[in-house]
Amino acid sequence: MLSKYNLYVGYIVNSDGDYDVFEIEDPTGIQDEITVGSDGYFIGAVDFTDTGGVYAGSTVEYYVRNYGSYLSSLGLKNFNSRLITKDELESLGCEQWVSYSCDSAPSWVYSTAYWSGTDDGGGYLWGVDSNGSYGEAIYEYLNDRGVRPVIEVASGEVIDLLTFTINGILYYASEGMTWEEWIESDYNTLSLVCDSNGYVSTETGNRILNDNVEVLSTNKVITNGEYAYSMHSSGGSVE
Repeated sequence: MLSKYNLYVGYIVNSDGDYDVFEIEDPTGIQDEITVGSDGYFIGAVDFTDTGGVYAGSTVEYYVRNYGSYLSSLGLKNFNSRLITKDELESLGCEQWVSYSCDSAPSWVYSTAYWSGTDDGGGYLWGVDSNGSYGEAIYEYLNDRGVRPVIEVASGEVIDLLTFTINGILYYASEGMTWEEWIESDYNTLSLVCDSNGYVSTETGNRILNDNVEVLSTNKVITNGEYAYSMHSSGGSVE
């Protein structure tokens, strides 16, 4: 399956007017909806490599492997992480000869701009760009393309992971998991806690909200839930 978002790695590129590039200061290496990008402003842009168009040993492979290690730490087993191929993109509806676009593909195929793992042998690699166009770019290209891994799970392997966001950043949990269980698990990369009143909060007391309602530690984590931090500290103690 193709990741929903690109990885939060690499650079911020502003190509609207002057071409400005800034390295991301605190890359998480995991998916983040902020990497969608638009109108000449792209977060998570990555050049394929600085040594040529070969995937093995490339900058992109490094990020994909690290993301695979992250999924392993969450308990996912018997899987492989890689990039999508040119053939797979075209089977989804991207067109090479007619329109050089992915307009005929489902919208999730071109919801972000990203590299494929297919090169033409001359240092140019296929990929999807921010306007839904589909084509080749030189391996040193640094503009809108990011890293969007494909996760292949072995046949028969049960995937019991769900995803949710907090302030737009993607996180994982096991199906049926309560927030109390999540807090005690390896999924809790935020150091969230259960406060003295039973609410989920940061260590500084900012509670987690779902539809502006404070989340109790006994609540189950919602699949595709869109959570947020409260703007002000609750002032209560944490456990």
